[in-house]
Amino acid sequence: MSDPSAAAPEIASRPTQVFVASPIGSPGTDVHREALTTLDYIIRKALAPPTWHVLRADLESSPDSIGQGVVRRIIESDLIVVDLTNHNPNVFYELAIAHCYRRPVVLIATVGTSIPFDVADQRTIFYDLTSPKSVYAAQDQLLEAAKVALDNPELLVTPLTNMQRLSEITTKIESGDSDQLTRVLEDVASRLSRIERRLPDRTTPPEIVTGWVSREGGSATVHVGEPIRARATTLSDDTEVQELLKSLRNAIGAPKNDENDDTETDKD
Repeated sequence: MSDPSAAAPEIASRPTQVFVASPIGSPGTDVHREALTTLDYIIRKALAPPTWHVLRADLESSPDSIGQGVVRRIIESDLIVVDLTNHNPNVFYELAIAHCYRRPVVLIATVGTSIPFDVADQRTIFYDLTSPKSVYAAQDQLLEAAKVALDNPELLVTPLTNMQRLSEITTKIESGDSDQLTRVLEDVASRLSRIERRLPDRTTPPEIVTGWVSREGGSATVHVGEPIRARATTLSDDTEVQELLKSLRNAIGAPKNDENDDTETDKD
């Protein structure tokens, strides 16, 4: 029988591996200095040892080429911190690899950086290296975002997320999964019903004023004609849309949307 007073063996825990994808720049340039400052005073301060191990490709002493090392590190790391400052092409390439392998990602950028539309729906932490308050705030936000990304990988939303879901749905439908098809139709019908309710009541078509310009000599005269009524065309007037709604409701047995039906409240 083992001695209960004996100390339990100490289990060494591996630090969380963090790969940083950021602009690097040539030594001596502003880009290089700012990148190192961001790495040392925001990223490494927020994700400090021994809990975290932060690495950037150009600072690694691996025998691999930088290209090979970057891909390997992205795939193997627990977390990827991506700095979108200056819209560096290499950084976006590395971000794309991280998305393909569904690695947890946290985006950061200097204040004033415009975020491209394809990643605009992902939260970005902004920082200002000239403001100590901003630097401290970015440290706190980065640590919190890193924990959330690691604890909730299913919350990661990327440009590939919807494509992967669509591929899975298509595969199920093609294999004869009628339940999956029903769920898709129900979702489409629900969305169209919400569109119907949000359409304005256009019972009175708007007025359109016609006009023309005549020129005589060096002057121009604007003539305004009588107002005419233009037919207001909305989705509610669109026969094709109405037929689609009717077909979808019949396919899934859904009740016809009624103007007085307030069982579902549309939330903008």
